[in-house]
Amino acid sequence: MTHPTEHDERITVQGLRVVELFTACLADPDDLSAGEAADRALAQLDALLRDEPTAH
Repeated sequence: MTHPTEHDERITVQGLRVVELFTACLADPDDLSAGEAADRALAQLDALLRDEPTAH
């Protein structure tokens, strides 16, 4: 079993943030700022997922 890297941890934290923000969107679909924040968080998660972790 491998141990999570710092990159893995950042992906996990960002993924949880995305879930939190999209949950807020579901709770109040008219809140445009929540939707915009969720879009930004999802874009950041996408960038993390595409980024190659640095070799240690």
